[in-house]
Amino acid sequence: MRSEREASPSPASSARFEICQIIGRMMELWGFRKNLGRIWTLLYLQDAALSAAEIAEQLSISRGSASMALQELLRWGVVRKSWKPGERKDFFEAEENVPKMVLRVLNERELPAINEAIGALRGVLRGIEADGGGVSDPTLSRRTRDLLGITETGRTLFLGLLGSEGAGAPAWDVLLGGKEEPR
Repeated sequence: MRSEREASPSPASSARFEICQIIGRMMELWGFRKNLGRIWTLLYLQDAALSAAEIAEQLSISRGSASMALQELLRWGVVRKSWKPGERKDFFEAEENVPKMVLRVLNERELPAINEAIGALRGVLRGIEADGGGVSDPTLSRRTRDLLGITETGRTLFLGLLGSEGAGAPAWDVLLGGKEEPR
């Protein structure tokens, strides 16, 4: 028979689980699956690498779901495999440099989407202008230009955040309040 102490999670375990839930929900807002955020967070909060089975157990998800999410996180470069001597299974660790990780995602996922939207809006605007320069619907023409301008401003902000060649250091220094992120 298990004791009451064994049956209930430790305060640290409960806190870790709750933090994983919080970050998982935030990742959903960015369009990622919740388990991607939960798994990365669990690994980030650990001082040792975990196996897929350990991750699945701690987050109460299936091993298959954990494995699929880990493969996606590996593709994004936000987790990496590690090995333990004498073990045949893979273990996983989180990328600890959060600004570097966020900037990579912004550069590889968000910036191309913004560039695609700009191209599409320019194409629509060319069509509007070819059809009489917006004379037939000046509101449509003006507001399409406004949306294009807003989107181009967004891209400029992203590029400023990413810095030269995606480095992003100056912007992150400002965002982190002048604190240097541990590497």
